[in-house]
Amino acid sequence: MCTHTQTKTHDRHRQTHESVDQCFFSSLPCVPCSLMENLKVRRAGYAYRQFFEVVLDRYKMLAEKTWPVWKGSPQAGLKELLKALKMKPTEYAFGRTKIFIRNPRTVFDLEDRRRAKLPELATLIQKIFRGWVQKTRYQNIRNAQITISSYWKGYKQYMRYNLMRDAAIIVAAYCRGWLARREYRAIQFEIKSRWAVAVIAKFYYGWKVRKEYRLKFRARAGPVVYAFLKRAMAVRFLIRLRQNLPSMSPIVKEWPPCNPMFKDASSQLRRLHHHWRCRVYRQPFASNVARKAQFVEKLQASQTFKGKKSSYSESVTVPFKGDYVGLGRDQAWNQLAASLNDNQVVWADLVMKVNRADGKAREKLLVITGLSFMVLDPKSMKPLYRVPLTDLQKVSVSQLSDDFFIFHVASGRMNEQSLKKGDYIFQNHHVIELVTKTARAVRQVGNRSLPVSVVNRVEANLMSKVVQIEFQSSPHPLPRPICRRKGPRFEVSV
Repeated sequence: MCTHTQTKTHDRHRQTHESVDQCFFSSLPCVPCSLMENLKVRRAGYAYRQFFEVVLDRYKMLAEKTWPVWKGSPQAGLKELLKALKMKPTEYAFGRTKIFIRNPRTVFDLEDRRRAKLPELATLIQKIFRGWVQKTRYQNIRNAQITISSYWKGYKQYMRYNLMRDAAIIVAAYCRGWLARREYRAIQFEIKSRWAVAVIAKFYYGWKVRKEYRLKFRARAGPVVYAFLKRAMAVRFLIRLRQNLPSMSPIVKEWPPCNPMFKDASSQLRRLHHHWRCRVYRQPFASNVARKAQFVEKLQASQTFKGKKSSYSESVTVPFKGDYVGLGRDQAWNQLAASLNDNQVVWADLVMKVNRADGKAREKLLVITGLSFMVLDPKSMKPLYRVPLTDLQKVSVSQLSDDFFIFHVASGRMNEQSLKKGDYIFQNHHVIELVTKTARAVRQVGNRSLPVSVVNRVEANLMSKVVQIEFQSSPHPLPRPICRRKGPRFEVSV
C-alpha cells in the first residue's frame, strides 16, 4: 500500500514538473547559448533563466504595483513583483538582462499563483464586459426615452400651437366679419338714405310742379303721359339689350333678363339674334367648300357616335384628313386607279386586317374610293380584295375604345372572290373618320344611308358561317386590344 502511494506521488510530481516546465518555457522564448554557458549556469546552482521583460509580462498580475502596466524598467518591476510575493533573495539572482532562479519549486509556486489568479482576472474581465453591456443598454434606453420624450413634447407643443393658431384665426375671422358687416350696414344705410332723399325730392318736385301747372293739364294728359313712359321704357330696354348682347358663338345660350312687359319682344329678338349670328358664322363656309364639308362630316360623326362610343371625344379636336398615306403621289396607285376608272380617294390608311381563321392581325392598306373599298398589299400595291360600295350593307363598331370595325358585305353573289369570304374585320385609330366618310360615300353612290351599329356583340358572316364577335373590357389595363378566336366566336379584350 505504501509503495503504491509513493509511486502515485512520484508520478504526480513528475507530471506537474513536466507541465510547469512546458508552460514556463513555452511562454518564455528560448535563448540561444553555448554549452559552456549552460554548464556554468547549472554549476552555479540555477535551474532556470529568462529575460526580465518576459518574466515580468507573464507574472505581473501577482502584484498590485506591477498590474496592469509597469511604467518603470523591467528589472525594477521584477524586483517589486518578487518583493510583493515575499520570495527569499536566495532563491533568485539578477543578471544584466536575465533573472536566474535556483529552485524549480519557485517556478512551480509562481505558476500555481498565476493559475490561481487567472480566474480572478477572467471574472474581472467578465464583470467589466457585463458592466459595459449594461451601461450601453442603459444609455441606449435612456437615449431612446429622451428621443421619444422630445418628440412627444414637440408633438404636444405643435398640437397646442395649431390649436391656438386656429383659435386665433377664428377669433380674427369673426372680428373682421363683424367689422365688415358693420361697415356694410353703414354703407347700406347711406345708400338707402340717399335713395330716400332722392325719392322724397322727386315726389316733392312732382307735387310742386303739379300744383303750379294743374290748371294747364287737360283730361287726356294721362294717356299721353302713359304712352310716353311706355316708349321711354321700350327705348331703355333696347339700349340695355344692345349693351349686354351675348357673344357671337352660336352655342352660347345666355340672354339678358328683361322687364315682364317686354317678355314677348325679348323672345322674338333672341330668336332673330340667334339666326343672325348663325348666318354670320356660316358665311365663311360659302367660299370654302372643303371646310364646309369637314364640318358636315364632324356633324354626322357627332350624330352617329356621340354618347355611344367611348373614343369619340378624342376625335372631336382632330381634323379629318382622309388620305393618310399620300396615294395621290404614288405612281402604282395612279395606274391601278386609272385601270379601274376609280380615281377618287375618300379615305386611305394602313390598317390591321384580322384573319378570319385564327384571329391574327396583319397589316394591309385599306382604300375607300368613290365606288368601292379595296384591300391592297402595302408593299406591292397589289389589290387583294375589291368590294363595291353598293354591296356594303352595314358597318359595326363597339362601344369601347378598341378601334375595331366590321364591314358587313352582301352575301347573295357568292361567286365573286371578294364577297365569297364574307365580312371584313379591321382595326385602325381613325375609326370615327373612316365610318363617317364611308357612310357619306355610300350615300353619294347608292343614294341610301349606311346603317352603323354601335354594340359590344356583333354577328358576322365569315366563310359562310355566322360568328359571334364579343367586345369586353379587361380587368387589367392592356397596351393594345387583343383579338382571339375561340371556336365559333371572336373575343376582343380592351
